[in-house]
Amino acid sequence: ENFELKIQEDSVPTPEPEKIIVVATPTPEVQKTQMNIEGPSNDSSGCNGGSSSVSIFSVLLSILVVLLYKKSRKELNSVI
Repeated sequence: ENFELKIQEDSVPTPEPEKIIVVATPTPEVQKTQMNIEGPSNDSSGCNGGSSSVSIFSVLLSILVVLLYKKSRKELNSVI
């Protein structure tokens, strides 16, 4: 009846409870944006309004190509 309970001092260490780390970040500011509600501009530059000038350019360019083609064909026929 005379026994001692021996507890080792170098027992397995118990892990500490988890620590929750809270990192405070600044909240982004809300910026008000407005949609640009305007009619189409009348300048023919850029991609937004120059459709008429593009079609005129393409017509003139195609006429020039046809004339150059006919001229080159006439020169070839005259040599032969």
